[in-house]
Amino acid sequence: MPDIKPMLWRLLAITGSVLLTLVLFIGIGLLIGLSIANRELAKVGIEDWSISIGSLSKERVVIEPLSVTMNELPSPSTSNSAAAPLTIKKLLNTPVPSWLPETVILNNVTLKGELFKRYSPLQGEVTLNTKRPNLSLNLSHPETFATQLSRDNSILSVDIEHNLGHFNANYELISGEWNIEGSAKVPTEQLAQASEFVKNERIALLFNAEGSLSPETELTGPEGLINATSGKFILQLQKPVNVAASGVTSVADGNIRFNVKSGVIESYGLNISGDLTEWPTLPLEKK
Repeated sequence: MPDIKPMLWRLLAITGSVLLTLVLFIGIGLLIGLSIANRELAKVGIEDWSISIGSLSKERVVIEPLSVTMNELPSPSTSNSAAAPLTIKKLLNTPVPSWLPETVILNNVTLKGELFKRYSPLQGEVTLNTKRPNLSLNLSHPETFATQLSRDNSILSVDIEHNLGHFNANYELISGEWNIEGSAKVPTEQLAQASEFVKNERIALLFNAEGSLSPETELTGPEGLINATSGKFILQLQKPVNVAASGVTSVADGNIRFNVKSGVIESYGLNISGDLTEWPTLPLEKK
């Protein structure tokens, strides 16, 4: 009977060699991949990052946690100065990569660094549905904040929920027409001058606006977007407020309206009304 020990050792040696070679190539690949990832992320200002995969499948990927450190925004690149400028239309029509799974969930995202030091760390959850598409963000620190971005054909919608109120905006990607509506209950103490004479703990406000912003507007900065915006804006009190000053008390209501064309206020209107509830007694001299 032939001795099988030499054959067994040879088989183990070959198998071990193959496995070590695979591990070596995989390790080299990961190092190269990480090097490329670090270089590309550094271009957008990310200096440090860490990630852990919770679960992974063709339909769904769960990441927990993801930590990103950013100390400053990247400086604008001049290498692509000859390239076509980025417009609203191009940005919003950017296709979602086909290799992404249907659902991407980031259960614990932390943003920190000098860029976020005023609010650091920012913590929350992100869910992306690549088929509909739909993106939701739930912030848990430093404040509770929820926003949802969705698209239905050519309509882009944004919904925001905060402990101060609700905000909704819609943008038509073809015509450039937009509308905004929202409501808020702002603590009077946050309004420095108003807090001196408004006696309500909170001021309930309604905001409505509609207008246009061309989809061909180039994304060169906030000033360019403002200059391309036209519309009608209305800010009004949802409920009357109690006002007191110099011995006079009143229940006041009001609104302000203004029209904007190409970023410039063309006209405005201020309407204030109220009922006097107390008037100081005027001293009368007797002769």
